[in-house]
Amino acid sequence: MTRLTSLLAANAALATLAACPGGGHDTEPPEVLVIGADRDASACTTDVDCPPDFSCDALGVCRAIDWDGDNDGFDDRVDCDDLDAARHPAATEDCNGVDDDCDGVTDEGVANACGACGAAAAEVCDLVDNDCDDQVDEECAAGSFDENEPNDGVGCQPIALPIAVGDSASYSGAFDPAGDVDSFCFFVRAGTTIFFDVDSASLGAPTDAVLALFQANGAQLPGGANDFGDGADPQLAYTFPRDENVRLDLYNFEDDQGGATLTWQLHLRLDAHVACDDLDGDGRSGCDGDCDDDDPLVFPGQTEVCDGTDNNCDGTIDTDALGGCPTAARPELEPNDSRETCQLFTAPFEIEGVINPARDKDVFCIFVASGTELSFDIDAREPPGTSLLDAKLRLLDAQLQQLALNLEAPDPDTGVVPGSDGDSALTFTFAQPGIYHIEVADERTTGGGTRFTYTLRTRVLSAAPCTDGDADGVATCEGDCDDDDASVHFGAPELCDAQDNDCDGVGDPEDCTGDFDGDGVAGIAGDCADDDPTRRPGQVERCNGVDDDCDGAVDEGLQNACGTCGFAPAERCNGGDDDCDGVIDEGCAADGDGDGARPDDGDCDDTDPAVGPGALEVCDGIDNDCDGAIDEFVKNACGACAPEPVEQCNGLDDDCDGRIDDDALNRCGLCGPVPPETCNGIDDDCNGEVDEGVANRCGGCGPEPAEICNYVDDDCDGTTDEGCDVDLDGDGLTQRQGDCAPTDASARAGITETCGDDRDVNCDGHLDDGCAPRDESEPNDVRTSCDALPLPGRAYGELPAGDSDFFCVSAPVAGAVLRIDVDADVLGSPLDAALRFYDASGTLLASNGNTVVDGQFSPDPLVEIAVEDAGSYVVEVVRASASSSATPFYQLLTSVIGGCTDLDRDGFLRCDDDCDDEDATRNPGAAEVCNAVDDNCAAGVDETCVGGCLDDALEQNDTPATAAALSPGSVANLRMCLGDPDYHSIGLTAGQHLIAEVLFSLAEANLTLEILSPTGAVLAVSADAGNNESVEITAAVSGSYFVRVTGPFFAEAGYQLVLVLSGSP
Repeated sequence: MTRLTSLLAANAALATLAACPGGGHDTEPPEVLVIGADRDASACTTDVDCPPDFSCDALGVCRAIDWDGDNDGFDDRVDCDDLDAARHPAATEDCNGVDDDCDGVTDEGVANACGACGAAAAEVCDLVDNDCDDQVDEECAAGSFDENEPNDGVGCQPIALPIAVGDSASYSGAFDPAGDVDSFCFFVRAGTTIFFDVDSASLGAPTDAVLALFQANGAQLPGGANDFGDGADPQLAYTFPRDENVRLDLYNFEDDQGGATLTWQLHLRLDAHVACDDLDGDGRSGCDGDCDDDDPLVFPGQTEVCDGTDNNCDGTIDTDALGGCPTAARPELEPNDSRETCQLFTAPFEIEGVINPARDKDVFCIFVASGTELSFDIDAREPPGTSLLDAKLRLLDAQLQQLALNLEAPDPDTGVVPGSDGDSALTFTFAQPGIYHIEVADERTTGGGTRFTYTLRTRVLSAAPCTDGDADGVATCEGDCDDDDASVHFGAPELCDAQDNDCDGVGDPEDCTGDFDGDGVAGIAGDCADDDPTRRPGQVERCNGVDDDCDGAVDEGLQNACGTCGFAPAERCNGGDDDCDGVIDEGCAADGDGDGARPDDGDCDDTDPAVGPGALEVCDGIDNDCDGAIDEFVKNACGACAPEPVEQCNGLDDDCDGRIDDDALNRCGLCGPVPPETCNGIDDDCNGEVDEGVANRCGGCGPEPAEICNYVDDDCDGTTDEGCDVDLDGDGLTQRQGDCAPTDASARAGITETCGDDRDVNCDGHLDDGCAPRDESEPNDVRTSCDALPLPGRAYGELPAGDSDFFCVSAPVAGAVLRIDVDADVLGSPLDAALRFYDASGTLLASNGNTVVDGQFSPDPLVEIAVEDAGSYVVEVVRASASSSATPFYQLLTSVIGGCTDLDRDGFLRCDDDCDDEDATRNPGAAEVCNAVDDNCAAGVDETCVGGCLDDALEQNDTPATAAALSPGSVANLRMCLGDPDYHSIGLTAGQHLIAEVLFSLAEANLTLEILSPTGAVLAVSADAGNNESVEITAAVSGSYFVRVTGPFFAEAGYQLVLVLSGSP
């Protein structure tokens, strides 16, 4: 409903009331409700419904006047909310928007410096007093700083601007590597002028720097770039037209050059900024949005009028003026020739009328707020010959007293006075609010007819601010003629109280004998508040600051001795008469210990002068300061009267700081000295190095390998194949010629193998070949009779038909990787073995069995397993298939794979690129998260993050060239990272219609959606409309169009993109 509609409806209601006898009020006394056993409690609506000494409460129940509805010890005479036990005169005021202590003030003494609950906002560098301490940007200071990489356009570096005009700040950096862009972000106020100066020549740096300024959406600011060329350093003075976030980019024009020597310095000097003084005295400065600080009638919140000025500084002119600026004339509605039948309007308006018949007059009513200046213009003779009216224009108040008259006036458009029979115009400033009357008539009073036409135009030249100070729902510009009284406004009932309650310019009704509030007593009969049924002669007086019984006295006989409602304050021993009984400190005891405080003053031990209010609390088990707490703030962290304990390495929190053994553990997180490093593939001393100082010169544990003739330095002594071409043992063969024991003349090719010496004497690659093998220690055919198997080490065995051999092995540490290898082929045995690995309880953990393939025995079995725990395990060797040998034999080799552990039991071995074998969340299968740690062991830290934001699946799509191709439909789980634009492409045929919508939460960031042409031109930009925004275009040409999503600096947000395509391809 518009304001005009509301006013018309109210005017009609007033006319209806005027037609009712007695002013439109029902004077029949209401039925008095009798209290009884069958009483319907919901029938009580006002105090009139209740017997004497009873009142109607908020729940519709008649209660005694002194009823304590919430049992908080305060009756409804003093309790401001007798249904809420937390609100009463003795309550403590909390910051909650409620008057807890019933003193008529809300949140006094508990709001922060900004007038709100909670902590005040933190100060940030934005030229605003964020923390309300009357200081602006006190945490920011000009100075010299270094750039902080990465700041290459995606992750720009936030900087603070100088505060005072003339102040400077400097930043240093380098274009390193080639193609590097150094970006800085800052917030700037409209009207601020900054001088930017890049200096590299004085540093001897061969740079050809370019300086450019960009808006938050990535668009370059008009005129916001400078490149002097030829290697000259750029300078730029720029005045920012609006409040906004800005990105400043520096880069080398020669983008193929870069390095630590290509250094630069950036100097910023504040040359001008918007003054934060209120120059025109309207209560708003330029920093507060005053768009014309020289005009006190222009400021945010001002009423917009039709004057060609942006009065309320919302960026629009006259579009939201009071009632709207007239765009089309409305016809007059007959009959409208008297005050009772006038047409009601609010300014501005335009009326087309006709004086018909002779002596006709047209009357129009208009509500005007105080201080409003209006112009009235009658146009009847333009163009000449169109009307016979000789206009007369008269302005009257509500009592029909003439305020202004104009018979002839200069034409407001041309300024020409047409002489006799001219049109009329007048301008009037209204000192009082109310309804006024405008009369239009023919001056001659003899003319009349269809040709006596005219146009009446009313315009607002100036208006006072539109306020609703009494919160009655009607503003001053809407008909409230007393904005301090909520019972007085346009449309309110007129009462017999010597006030113009309905703001129609007329006071009390002629007949004031009616009972307007229905309490049975009319105003003329003594009802001092005929709009309040709870106030009348005979009503019970309550202590509420109001004359309830209309006897002219307020709260008589109900106030306490101190003249306030409720109980008098209790007497305190403070030298004052708190209970207003004329006696000071009655009942207070003497000061027994002479410390200046008595028991009534709060001295909790009047025999000890060291104990009393204000005394120093010491740690002695006594409440020295009498605050009800003992030894508060003087005990140590463990609650004792002693020095702070020293933390010991004992598994306890000795110093009571919530941490166990802090600062007492060694670097391995254990008590005692750091363990010594041993050669076991583990970092025993926790210094980040494995087996340092204890590995052999080849980097392994144990002795260095023997040198063999393979053109490799096997023993890592710096010499290759030493002795391979010398017959060291005089057996006629060198090592390179096949002597497998170059220092043993008894071993060489051609010698018969010696059985039982565990040697390859004939150098054929087999140990004791042709000899009967040595048996393992039988019986070892069951798990409980297993042979001990050294680790690392070797054992021999043979497997007659149906035999099984069991061996016991002990794992040194949890997570160690054991290697168990059955080797028969090296002994010349045709055994096809199967290998099984059990834990101590007999649970099978791993197995490897091989079978005959194409008549050939498969390779010998091998098991590698990371054990869960240190301790005993069992190895079983069995036949996997029949063998050509009656008693096939084998050797069993065991070893611990060096450095190959799975200590964190995440399924990834240290030797298989587990970069932290003590942290199960870090392994090659983990997802990389933004935490400054290499989670996926890929030799990079946070490699998929942008400024701390995890990219979505469509990255990298930061440019049109890398745009993600999409089809019509919806794509969810997308992510906008800091300063990172997202480009998406879609193919369109000329004439097809594309609708793009981005769904996001404004609480995360305000995203912007754009559609770009195949050439990169922006075709449509979404408006700020809340959580979700959309744009649409019709393709002019066929090609790949781009949908770009951007966000403000320093923000990130998730979003969903929806593409809808229509039209024939």
